[in-house]
Amino acid sequence: MKTTVLKLSFIAHMISFLLSLSTITGFSPVKISVLSPVIFFAYFCDLLSCYQGVIPFYRCRETRGIYIHHISSMTLLAMTIPSWFNIYPSKINLLLTNIISNGFTSSLNEAVMIYGLSNKLSPFTQGLELLFKIYIFSFQAILNSYYYTSLFMLLNYKFKMIPLYIVCFGGWSLYGALYPGLLKASIYKFKKLLKND
Repeated sequence: MKTTVLKLSFIAHMISFLLSLSTITGFSPVKISVLSPVIFFAYFCDLLSCYQGVIPFYRCRETRGIYIHHISSMTLLAMTIPSWFNIYPSKINLLLTNIISNGFTSSLNEAVMIYGLSNKLSPFTQGLELLFKIYIFSFQAILNSYYYTSLFMLLNYKFKMIPLYIVCFGGWSLYGALYPGLLKASIYKFKKLLKND
């Protein structure tokens, strides 16, 4: 890997993926207070890498999209910090854990893109990565939108619920604003990869 920051980012993304996968499969559920700091660290390393002039992902040509996605995601993640201290009912905490675990299995994709900066990926690996992206930007987004809707239905009009309203509306906005374009680009790249083989 090109820099120490990228190495740390790769490790943190892999840990985020494994913790998220462990939680959504029910193999060994992880508390949101354990998963979220690892995600914050991974995204911080990505942003620091951009600031240092090294784009952390081999498919990206500019940092603008990374800044928009990561800062938006980190802001929404920060809104879930009160759940670390169990101030919400257990049903809400469970939904937040599902949203974060499901959403951040995408860390595998980011780890592969960091790895691809320093190592040549085979067309097969690139194809798997693109198929995973297509899944993230379509089916996973739909599933998480369902979780956001379920969470929204549980909220009452109390002051302590304001961060969760922001999480719901922010999550829907992120999916609505960014994901259709990212899905379209991933499908295009996958078709292009198939034609080149």
